[in-house]
Amino acid sequence: MVYRYYSVSRPVAAGNFPTKGVVKVRNFGGRMFCKELKRKVYGYVDYDRPLQACDLDEFHLVER
Repeated sequence: MVYRYYSVSRPVAAGNFPTKGVVKVRNFGGRMFCKELKRKVYGYVDYDRPLQACDLDEFHLVER
């Protein structure tokens, strides 16, 4: 199972997201509208495990 988290405050880059369990990182090259979230995002990170709420807050990530 893959857990996807969208970056809502900045492009995904080194130091901007937790690295443990990363499966895939994708930047959109700018903010794009995400239909699932109904808001603009910079990209996403897929993980092989769910992240904790403190990680979401610290790194400004939103769960799909």
